Amino acid sequence: MRASGRLRGELRVGRGEYVGVVGPNGGGKSTLVRLLNGLLVADEGRVRVAGLDPAVEPFEVRKRLGMLFQNPENGLVAPFVEDDVAFGLENLGVAREEMRARVAEAIRAVGLKGYERREPHTLSGGEKQRVALAGVLAGEPEILVLDEPTSMLDGEGRREVLERVHALRGTRTILHVTHHLEEILDADRVLVVNAGRLVADVSPRRLLSDAELLRENRLVLPTVLRLGAGLGMAGPGASCPGPGGARACCGGAHRGAAAAGGGEGAVRVELREVGHVYAPGRPWRWWRSGACRSPSSSERCSRWSAGRAPGRARWCST
Repeated sequence: MRASGRLRGELRVGRGEYVGVVGPNGGGKSTLVRLLNGLLVADEGRVRVAGLDPAVEPFEVRKRLGMLFQNPENGLVAPFVEDDVAFGLENLGVAREEMRARVAEAIRAVGLKGYERREPHTLSGGEKQRVALAGVLAGEPEILVLDEPTSMLDGEGRREVLERVHALRGTRTILHVTHHLEEILDADRVLVVNAGRLVADVSPRRLLSDAELLRENRLVLPTVLRLGAGLGMAGPGASCPGPGGARACCGGAHRGAAAAGGGEGAVRVELREVGHVYAPGRPWRWWRSGACRSPSSSERCSRWSAGRAPGRARWCST
């Protein structure tokens, strides 16, 4: 699922599940979630969200699936917080009284009551991302997709956003894409995506205990667990300090009804042997030490190569 590829295997996410998605840079995580709401269209295979095909009925899918992206600045468009949260509802033609109630509830849910008339540019990074999250929640989606929502935040901002996300579990189906394994210790299960392939679908405990799986997919243990391993303490599967405490490693303590069997309509997200090819002629560039140049056609084989260190190269696109 880079410039060309397939998501091998079958993925299903049940109603009420909280599923983490991890993997190295360029592995296909963001491509995966963009296929879910129709930002990208699969060239082959099957994608279904709440029984709907995002390529055929994108607007119906987006009523049911809300996405929170990495950079909150990209989603803030109004002069005041409450106006920004209401922006999507205005576009949907929601009645004024209903809109006011939904905006107030969304702002309360993310802990920003009293910020209604604040200007977004005066907020911290964590507060801005919570405003963006409130805008998503105001649409009342049944499925929430988080695409590295804390990647541009400092430690305090990350804590603010994650507290609100974890408070939502059980009320919605959640897919949480991240590079920080400590953020998904409380997940029902974790998907590992690498080179456009679904390479593992495991519990957080199993992921943290599998040194080979971590190494092959360039995943880094949380700091506390690395420290414990360095001191010769029990392996990473023995204890999992995280938002969910002792239950965080069980990988299923909060699993939704669909995951345990469920009933009709219980599967909310389904992907099967999905392939996506980026459009021919897309202006790829080759980035080395901060400078970009166009590669020859024979070099256009990968979207990203790993690493940002000086002298190392990676793909970038414009």
